[in-house]
Amino acid sequence: MGKVFIVDTSVIMHDPQAPIILADKDNLAVIPLPVLEELEHFKVEGNGKGFNAREAFRILDELRKKGALSTGVKTELGGEVVVSTTEIKRFPDGMARTNDNRIILTAQKMKHKNPQVKIVSKDRALRIKAEALGIESEDYENDKVVRKVEELYSGFTKINLTSTTDFVISQIYKAPVSVNEIRGLDLSALHPNQCCEFVSAEGKTALAIFKKEGGKFFRVHKPKDYPDKKVGPINNEQAFASALINDEELSIITLFGKAGTGKTLMALSVACDLVGEKYDQILVYRPNIEVGQQMGFLPGDIEEKFQPFMYPILDNLARILGKPTKMGKKTGTADQKRGNFDLASEYLENELIVIEPINFIRGRSLHSKIVIVDECQNLTPHEVKTLITRAGMDTKVILTGDPTQIDNPYVDFASNGLSHVIVRFIGQQCFGNILLIKGERSPLSELASNIL
Repeated sequence: MGKVFIVDTSVIMHDPQAPIILADKDNLAVIPLPVLEELEHFKVEGNGKGFNAREAFRILDELRKKGALSTGVKTELGGEVVVSTTEIKRFPDGMARTNDNRIILTAQKMKHKNPQVKIVSKDRALRIKAEALGIESEDYENDKVVRKVEELYSGFTKINLTSTTDFVISQIYKAPVSVNEIRGLDLSALHPNQCCEFVSAEGKTALAIFKKEGGKFFRVHKPKDYPDKKVGPINNEQAFASALINDEELSIITLFGKAGTGKTLMALSVACDLVGEKYDQILVYRPNIEVGQQMGFLPGDIEEKFQPFMYPILDNLARILGKPTKMGKKTGTADQKRGNFDLASEYLENELIVIEPINFIRGRSLHSKIVIVDECQNLTPHEVKTLITRAGMDTKVILTGDPTQIDNPYVDFASNGLSHVIVRFIGQQCFGNILLIKGERSPLSELASNIL
């Protein structure tokens, strides 16, 4: 007899295929009836949760056609999936009659028949309670792409030159340098569009992006080369971020790093430069996840409800676009009441920039857009897949986030959507990635990020 996995609602909401994946070899994936009741509650929602709940029911319905779920249905991987209708009549003193506790007590009953019973849950509280009652528990590990956040591909490497290769520093300022010209260094491990810093023996440096398909290094301008730009790169990582977004060959870029490193600012700054040329609109998507205690239902229509989640984007837009002296027709009393009409408002009113929640992305086809997904670390891999697969012709997708700062209780640094994209897209010619390290928001912000 193999292992028995009791599958929690949080796991199926994270990955509807989870029961099938867990039911491999001789293992049994058990779905307690309270889990189906919770899925039924979610299925009517018009968002990612609703889709995953409906997808789970579709998968179970396909299994039901092959046999009785009440007694177990064989999967192609060799295990079985069963729906447990075990009735829990008595709850221990002090234990509330909740679905989570019913799942734990179901596992406790099944353990009498098979000691290899484990609860699989994304909910840490449920796992802790299960362990306290003598039931083994574990996180759903199938979609975790790294063991430690430090293992995430940074997109950057430093190349120390020798006396025979120092010519690269001066040469790269004139024209792209072929990898075949740089002898004596092993550069075979470089990925497409990897950001490189060449350092000579004397300490001189040059920044470049490696194009694997042509085998060449292309120069990247340093921060000092942007003197006239109001909001331009102020460190090398930001310079690489700007270059990656400006690269017409790249259709998906990930910018990740701690708070205050300029991820969103760089994405919006370059996007504002590009909109109106090849791209006709900037679409900004943010997960509507609150930090701290929830405020409850907000009044108003969908735009008014989402307004608080737009403030981080609006703050950055005000810094990027500023307030010009003249705005043509946008002058006079009405604008004075609003505190002077600014360029950011013009972009928003003319829908050059649109900020939306991710809830209603499904079914859209986005052509000739710049799509920025902010705080992407709070999305599941499935939600990020849904967003990226909306990209049509001539659309560029930029994902930003900090895998160490997650507010979604059901994902972590290894199972969130941003980390998944970084790991899965390594080696793709259309993909660029850079880790932003230095905090530039303020000395206080940088100090807080490092010591708190």
